[in-house]
Amino acid sequence: MDSPIFIQWQQWESRVQEWLNQPENELDLLDTTSFDRVILTILAIKYEALYQDMSPEIRFAVTKQYDERLSTVRLSKTNVSEVEESKDDDQAKLKLFNKFTGRILSPQQVSIETSSEWQEFDQLCKWHGVAFVQRFDRCLPQFLVKLISMTSAYQELIHKSAIVSSVPGITSQVYRKNNVGEIFLSIDMKSANFAMLQHIHAIDAHMYPTWSEFLSVFVGQRPLVINSKKLRQRCLGGLPEYYKLEALWKHFTANIYQTMLCPLFRGRGRGRGTSRGRGGRGASRGRGRVNTRGNFRGRSRFIPPQSMDIEQQTIPVNPPVDLDINVDAKPFFVNANVTVDQHIQAQTTNLPRYLASLFALNENSVEIGQKAKACVLAAAWGRHDHKLANDLLRHRHLFTLTEVLKAVTMLDAGRQIRVYEKQLKRLELSKTKCKATKLGKIKNNIDNLNKLKVSNGSASGGIARHIQRWTRTLTQQELEYFALHMPTEPWRKLADIVHFNPTKDFPALPWFLPFCFGTPAPEETMVNRCRDLTAVNINNLIKEFKIPYSHSKQFKEHLNDESKARIASYEEKVDTILWYYEDLECPDVDEIISERIRNGERITLPYGKLMDRLLLIRTLRDNQPDIPTFYRNNEYNRGRGRGRGRGFGNANNRHSLQSKKSTLYSDLISVAETQLQTIKLPLESPVGVLADASYSMEIAIRTATILSSLLTAICSAKLTFFHGEMFLPSFTPKNVEDVLTLALTTNVGGGTANAAALLPYYLNKEIIKTFIMVTDEEENESIELIDGTKTRFFKLFMKYREEVYPAKLVFISFLTNSISNGSASGGIARHIQRWTRTLTQQELEYFALHMPTEPWRKLADIVHFNPTKDFPALPWFLPFCFGTPAPEETMVNRCRDLTAVNINNLIKEFKIPYSHLKQFKEHLNDESKARIASYEEKVDTILWYYEDLECPDVDEIISERIRNGERITLPYGKLMDRLLLIRTLRDNQPDIPTFYRNNEYNRGRGRGRGRGFGNVNNQHSLQSKKSTLYSDLISVAEAQLQTIKLPLESPVGVLADASYSMEIAIRTATILSSLLTAICSAKLTFFHGEMFLPSFTPKNVEDVLTLALTTNVGGGTANAAALLPYYLNKEIIKTFIMVTDEEENESIELIDGTKTRFFKLFMKYREEVYPAKLVFISFLAHQHDQGQMYKQFQEANVPDVTQFKFNRERPDLTKLDNLLGLLSTGSSGLFEDRVGKLQNDFQQDGVSSVLMKLLNNQDENAVPMESEITTATIN
Repeated sequence: MDSPIFIQWQQWESRVQEWLNQPENELDLLDTTSFDRVILTILAIKYEALYQDMSPEIRFAVTKQYDERLSTVRLSKTNVSEVEESKDDDQAKLKLFNKFTGRILSPQQVSIETSSEWQEFDQLCKWHGVAFVQRFDRCLPQFLVKLISMTSAYQELIHKSAIVSSVPGITSQVYRKNNVGEIFLSIDMKSANFAMLQHIHAIDAHMYPTWSEFLSVFVGQRPLVINSKKLRQRCLGGLPEYYKLEALWKHFTANIYQTMLCPLFRGRGRGRGTSRGRGGRGASRGRGRVNTRGNFRGRSRFIPPQSMDIEQQTIPVNPPVDLDINVDAKPFFVNANVTVDQHIQAQTTNLPRYLASLFALNENSVEIGQKAKACVLAAAWGRHDHKLANDLLRHRHLFTLTEVLKAVTMLDAGRQIRVYEKQLKRLELSKTKCKATKLGKIKNNIDNLNKLKVSNGSASGGIARHIQRWTRTLTQQELEYFALHMPTEPWRKLADIVHFNPTKDFPALPWFLPFCFGTPAPEETMVNRCRDLTAVNINNLIKEFKIPYSHSKQFKEHLNDESKARIASYEEKVDTILWYYEDLECPDVDEIISERIRNGERITLPYGKLMDRLLLIRTLRDNQPDIPTFYRNNEYNRGRGRGRGRGFGNANNRHSLQSKKSTLYSDLISVAETQLQTIKLPLESPVGVLADASYSMEIAIRTATILSSLLTAICSAKLTFFHGEMFLPSFTPKNVEDVLTLALTTNVGGGTANAAALLPYYLNKEIIKTFIMVTDEEENESIELIDGTKTRFFKLFMKYREEVYPAKLVFISFLTNSISNGSASGGIARHIQRWTRTLTQQELEYFALHMPTEPWRKLADIVHFNPTKDFPALPWFLPFCFGTPAPEETMVNRCRDLTAVNINNLIKEFKIPYSHLKQFKEHLNDESKARIASYEEKVDTILWYYEDLECPDVDEIISERIRNGERITLPYGKLMDRLLLIRTLRDNQPDIPTFYRNNEYNRGRGRGRGRGFGNVNNQHSLQSKKSTLYSDLISVAEAQLQTIKLPLESPVGVLADASYSMEIAIRTATILSSLLTAICSAKLTFFHGEMFLPSFTPKNVEDVLTLALTTNVGGGTANAAALLPYYLNKEIIKTFIMVTDEEENESIELIDGTKTRFFKLFMKYREEVYPAKLVFISFLAHQHDQGQMYKQFQEANVPDVTQFKFNRERPDLTKLDNLLGLLSTGSSGLFEDRVGKLQNDFQQDGVSSVLMKLLNNQDENAVPMESEITTATIN
């Protein structure tokens, strides 16, 4: 349904279902509105939950439609206090039964009543109480009336004049004495109202063919309610302006009577009463009468499609992976499909090689998946190799809370399965019949856990103790970070398995575990002070602070327009405002977004999201009756549905709203149009798009139409729609505006005959090289060919391939769903407890201050920590995770209430980690910045956030720390990024490079708030100290550059794209190209429309940066132009590195006059000069894009061609290390040598000894802690 009330219903139902699948007995729902409580009342009846209003003063005001008071509602699974039936009003109970059934029972009849409807009613009253069932009886009609009346179809009906039938009405004068003995045809109108709602499309006749099926969605299978005639009358008869609906069905009835029934009786003599024959006074001619009682079925029926066989080929989502640790170890750590059992087998077969590969990949900065790391731990615990697990946990940059929780959950799956199986057995043996839904949920949980279950080991007490030892090593800083920034659920889950001791297992922060379970952090801690946003103070706090919307959106319903406008003005990226546009929408926000776009701010939203925003804004701009149904989270729409938000066509501000929205829409259309021109799809032309527009696609039709239309516009494809038959679009979309128009005007209908769209191409023998099928793959009806045979899509497509052309086929499928033995034994739990005991106070404080406590609660739930014993460094940490406040004088307590006012004073008192301070970076004075630079544990952190902390004193402190011997262990790419920024500032260039997206310094300067780079008062001091810092960092970078060795076959040629399409990424690309040139002593060539050489060959870091800042883009993109000199001169290059965005690929002219592109020229080079290897460094728009050039080599199965991807819109030099690592491991020589050496060490010296040596020798992880943990949590 397109009603906003239905969206609201789905969200509440989803919330209740999620709770029913959890062990908690009670669910408290805060700040519910009057209409929220109407929905929750109905859900309580549907799912047999106990409902309680926690605010007695409005307990009986729930059904008042415009009551805006908020209340807390508590749902319970068990009846804590028995409902005393004897106290209920028996008379009220009998009246209520009469309202449902139309039957009047006397008190005497009740004692002998045995009907199924009385038994159902009596059971309902015993469970919920008569008063609540009365409340349900009031709420259900109110809900259904609002649900139906808020649909766009019904709104359209009530805005039209009532239909006046051209056919005279039918009077009802049947029951007269003079009609005794007459025969009448009776037409029952019980379905008429519902049929008319289907007819006007207020209710989907396909999905809900009958009233019973419609009502069961909201009340479940309750015959008492579903079959209640009086309830149906109150629901449908209570619709606003019902007389218009009544006029509609009377019009249809009269027409049926006049055109269908009367002719059957004409010529059979005179009738009597209202329907006399010729010359009679009745309304029509014919014999007999028609009364509006009886069984009317003469209406337009909407028959749902019959079930059918669907031709499809099932492809497993996760195909089995055949792995051998002795042949290729890398897939174990980079392939997400590898199971825990395969990890166990690999560790058992060849543990030294397994560990050697893990750490060799890590040394080379190759990203190891979170699941893979969890499997490594789970496999070690599953094999009872607790010493290995303990040693691995010491490598904290690899194994964080997230990996520990995932590993323990895998091992604990067996135990949880046994718990559910016992529960299931008890219910099946119980004399009381259990609900099928409850049994289904338990069986579903067992199925899900079986997918996680491993074959060896369990989450034993031993593992729990090891985890407890680990949590004891967490510092106060780490625990504080968890408490303030991260969800506490993972901690609760872990605590449920490990059974932490809040004090003993979190000694660095004893209140951490209780905090995770709901106890407030100590009053003066930072965790406490910074968690006090409420619906009451949110607008005042936004006036005072620039609160990121990601933190304030929990109160989006309470934001006023002034707050929304302020958020739109200070949010760092306009992308954020557009992403949450439905939450922040108001005229001032529209104006601010337009202004920011026109001031040159780039929109880097994914193109699909940008189209989604455009569709929403256009719908609002055009004042359409409802926002598209697929905006499920549209709070604006829900508010409007409850009468709380303003309607789209509010008369007071409609003109201003429409004007500003039109401007915004126009600005975004220009952005989208520009991006559309850059999208190139390497599909073989001609292309045919076959788009499903059947009823089953109703929810997804707009998204599907946008996809189909975009593909049509991008590929100049032929677009065909289909349902039961093929039909063409009203026009062919050629631009973004066309795409949106087609999406809003294409409607669903009929069945789903996919073959119907293909049939014209087959019959006309029209060659299409690539078909794109956009469908939900639900139905697949057959069609009839000319020869009378029937066929479905699969067979017809195979005939097309055989008889017309062997076309490629791409499915874009709208599907409903998309997705190791051992248990978390006591032994494993003990090992985890030992691990937590190694956590330092600083680490636990960090978790408490910065990270969510949920992972700790999850781990405690499995391992069962002892707060004191398992967290000796911070005994209050585990209680803090479960909600207990941190001790009063701790930093976690004091620094949780940071504000822009007290930030600088608290920095004087505490050494607050910058990761917690950076939310107030704009309010830091230079004294605070210098103090942070002096006390931060690692100089890497200061450099990572250099744009936030930059000032002359900080430059001086960094230089001093470097000269005092402090090591810089930043990823090399990040170090180069910092050098480029500092050099730009040092040289007082007019702007910081565009890819420093988070540069607050630059943003402040842009708004006139920060000091300019050339401030006269301190320019000399600034330049001097910055030059010193730059020189010190150049020395560090130069030293690191000498250590980088790439096993690429020499000589190497770097071909670097400097065309206009590389404008955003040119500096990153030039740095990459120059570094590779310096590392490999390679030959560097630039190209755009033609080849050109760099102004000099970079040999050191200074050269690399200079070349990056002086190389400009221009011209087209002829990749082959850079290769041509090597081909013409027959110069042997054994490895080519192509740095490009793979957007364009223009042809060049050879000496003989023929034209060629890069692929053909490279293949000629391999044949005639040397079979060179080729490495693509591709700057692509999306992560999963392949790039047209690389794909061409792939399709031709050309060997020795590899690709590394960068994001073209957000080029990130920090990925340089991963690139260098993959280049290193890509060669069998160096990587295998390192693996072999480590393997020998593991075999000769033992696993524990080598792991400890690696731990002692490795550099501390340079990435700031919150970056590492946040990334792990997201992944």
